[in-house]
Amino acid sequence: MVILGAGICGVSAAYFLTQCEEIQSEWNVTVIESAPLVGGTGLKSSAIMYLGPLLEKNDKDLSTEISSETVQPSMTLTQYLGEDAYDFFTVMQKEWNDIEFRNKGTVGVIEDDEQLEIANLIFGKGGRVKGAQIISDPDLIRKIEPSINPDQLKGIIYHERGATVDPYLVCHSFETRAENQGTQFLFNHTVKKLERIKNDGSKGSDTFRVHTVTSNEESRIDADVLVICTGWTAKDFAAQVDHNVPVKAMHGQMFAISCPDLKLNNNIYGLEGVTHWRKNRMKHQATRESEAPYKRITSHLYGVQLANGILKFGGDRILGDLNGKVLEDGIDDNYETVIRIFPQLKDVPILGSWSGTMPFTPDQKIICGELEENFFVLTGSGFMRGLASGKLLAQRIKKRHLKGKEGNIDSTTQYYLDQCTPKRFMEK
Repeated sequence: MVILGAGICGVSAAYFLTQCEEIQSEWNVTVIESAPLVGGTGLKSSAIMYLGPLLEKNDKDLSTEISSETVQPSMTLTQYLGEDAYDFFTVMQKEWNDIEFRNKGTVGVIEDDEQLEIANLIFGKGGRVKGAQIISDPDLIRKIEPSINPDQLKGIIYHERGATVDPYLVCHSFETRAENQGTQFLFNHTVKKLERIKNDGSKGSDTFRVHTVTSNEESRIDADVLVICTGWTAKDFAAQVDHNVPVKAMHGQMFAISCPDLKLNNNIYGLEGVTHWRKNRMKHQATRESEAPYKRITSHLYGVQLANGILKFGGDRILGDLNGKVLEDGIDDNYETVIRIFPQLKDVPILGSWSGTMPFTPDQKIICGELEENFFVLTGSGFMRGLASGKLLAQRIKKRHLKGKEGNIDSTTQYYLDQCTPKRFMEK
């Protein structure tokens, strides 16, 4: 079994698969990664999670397609993945090693009447998302997030439950435990080509050949089972063996800043971009046009404070892959939004900036499942839900290949697998 990609989805899938003795006895599991270490794009992410109901687009009601014995759960797929990931992060912190897991609420900053209107439509009484509070009382705002001056705001949206972790420590923990169970990790191996090896009926199913290149040699690996966990590039890999995975690249960038006097109790996000996307019914949440010179459409902001006190802020997004380039005018725009909300950061120098490319699916839900016999894909997940997405993929693979108790899936898990199946796009 070959897994492409050692980001959070790939390493967690490898870990959960190798906890099964039947998987270990039947396959040698190999994870191929182009970078020199685990983590993928997740190393460049904010690693912000808030829990509770979320907006989720439903193009199609899949509940009629699942077993009549399955009862539709109360949580959406994205909410379920968040809760499941949160529970396992808690286990990792307590029983494995320090992953810098911290419980943190999330505060949405409402700066004007238009943003307040949208906040009420989404989170207010009768809104689509339950569980968050819209707070306008200045004293209560100061109590929840002392670093914010409520006099310059219309209010905040408060999501009480949430968390943050260190992405590398999480991925490395999965890597170590998967290795202990026999998984082989091949780093600095760039996949150049995938091909299907046709077998006649007497020789079983088709297999797959993975062609890789390192700094000094080319090699190939044959796989009975192939799993793609490569973020937005899953589309290109799947196309090489005649499958369409409708995931798009979204360029994002962040910067770091240090101010010892500023302590954030919560993760932070702004409502400016959310308001624009909602009012204009934008399917993909970009802040700039996708062609150079990348004219600005709106501004977006999110931020988190690390365990070492460093602050990370980001939010600028462009539909497409800019191959690691950082647009400095985008960093400047983010910085102006930051100092508008946190005036105490004015004139504090930026320590550094970086960019990454996120996978966005048409309905903003993960794509997780089997494209054909022995060929699986997982894409469309952010870092904080990638752990649970990898676990869900492992359960799908087990169901496909294992008999008896190990291959059984409860009705709740089956419901969520149906919700994220690639077939929802194939049928269209």
